Amino acid sequence: MLANHAAMAMPSPMTRDDHVRLEGAEAARRGFSAHDNPYRSGSADGMSWRQGFDQSSSGRIRVEG
Repeated sequence: MLANHAAMAMPSPMTRDDHVRLEGAEAARRGFSAHDNPYRSGSADGMSWRQGFDQSSSGRIRVEG
């Protein structure tokens, strides 16, 4: 029971989707354009990168740096 409780208290590891979304947000912060997306258009990674880019561009994601 104690081990199960400890596992619930640990933060979840970042998923690939989270990581790629943060890459897109960082690109927006650095002044890149949406066309600089390094992932194939329509792929899961491409859509996650663009989501992070768009959210950061609109000010909804803050990336420290």
